[in-house]
Amino acid sequence: MKHRKPNKRSEGQGKRKRFRFELGPGQILALATGAVAALAWMFLCGILVGRGLPPPSTDRTPLAARLYAFLGLDRHDDPTAENAADTWEDPQEILQSLQYHEALTQPPKLTQPVPHEPSAPTEQRPASDEPPGESPVLAEPPPTSIEEKAGNYTLMAASFKHPNNAENLVRRLQDKGYAPRMETVHTGSGELWHRVLVGSFETREQAQAFAARFNREENLEGLVIRLER
Repeated sequence: MKHRKPNKRSEGQGKRKRFRFELGPGQILALATGAVAALAWMFLCGILVGRGLPPPSTDRTPLAARLYAFLGLDRHDDPTAENAADTWEDPQEILQSLQYHEALTQPPKLTQPVPHEPSAPTEQRPASDEPPGESPVLAEPPPTSIEEKAGNYTLMAASFKHPNNAENLVRRLQDKGYAPRMETVHTGSGELWHRVLVGSFETREQAQAFAARFNREENLEGLVIRLER
């Protein structure tokens, strides 16, 4: 029997070509660094592009919502206030506050002293009743106190609508050694205010120096006002 030689062409066709790549440590490190840089660049580009997308709605799944929150895309525009006119302040209240400030800054009106009725003339005793050699002693006028000398400026510690509040403040200041006084004024709108005044000063500088110390010690916001003559 004759042995048949195998066909070399058929054996060559049955074999497949194989390729082999070899990378060193430096090449692997460079390839990994490039891959990380490419992924980071793609992630950054995705965030920048996603900034222009509409904000997520409530119908998205919780996973998508968390993803939008992580990427910073869950921004919501401030809703426009409905019925904004209802939040405006009443014009009557604004006018009342302006009138109140005007009443506080007006100088207080000094009350006129009540005229005293002249007393009936006393009967003069005859000269014979007086002992000889003694002249009548004239009564000396009482000395004028410093408080009676009204200055040009005073400190308005506070102003109240209710007189009870003003009286309470007057008593509190009197207990601390001050000499306050209460005064009533009428505003242009017909309202009645009760002021608590402290001190009397010749110059505005003296009044302001006292006001600074007074407000700091008593925790008030007193105003320096000018007195009417």
